[in-house]
Amino acid sequence: MQRDPRICLAVCNPMAGWVVARGAQLFADAQLLDPGTPEWQHGMKIFRWQGSSAELGRAPTAPPNGQLLKVDPHRIVYTEHYLRKTGYAPRQIWRRDED
Repeated sequence: MQRDPRICLAVCNPMAGWVVARGAQLFADAQLLDPGTPEWQHGMKIFRWQGSSAELGRAPTAPPNGQLLKVDPHRIVYTEHYLRKTGYAPRQIWRRDED
């Protein structure tokens, strides 16, 4: 990521077939934030680390001290086939340049 910050992050809902497919792809630039920096401290105020710590079997009393990944999207593709029922296309695309 230091050489090429471009990433694609996909989040999806487990599906039982294409008719119920739902998820999002974020096409973005990524930046690793080092612990102790002002951006990292800001990120830790936003990141709900207590839940992640519990899922990993760690005590939710002290925040983790690793790097954070800042994701700056330039395109987001949201797919939900149920949108067809209300007259929308199943794939919605947002581009930063079109704001």
